[in-house]
Amino acid sequence: MAFPNKITPEEESGPRWDYFEHFFLYLAIPILYFFSKGAYLNRIIKKTYQIFLIGLLFACLTELQQFFIEGRTFNPVDLVLNTSGFIIGIPIGRILSKKLKIA
Repeated sequence: MAFPNKITPEEESGPRWDYFEHFFLYLAIPILYFFSKGAYLNRIIKKTYQIFLIGLLFACLTELQQFFIEGRTFNPVDLVLNTSGFIIGIPIGRILSKKLKIA
């Protein structure tokens, strides 16, 4: 949520909480995909590289839309965390679903 009148200090000490949120929320997307056995998307998505490409596109588009929302700004760190969380989530999801015999 945008707060245009919020006063923030010039230098924030330590990592910001929203950075963790970006990473772990996008990490959860592919894990949940594999746990749901594709949730009927497996009719469209046949290969892991397709999951990878669709996820990267989604992660990029959700961050790039910040350009068009008044009061919001694009943050390249958020984009990196979105994509890295998704990329790391794919092998974790595959491994967990196989270990837990979900897939």
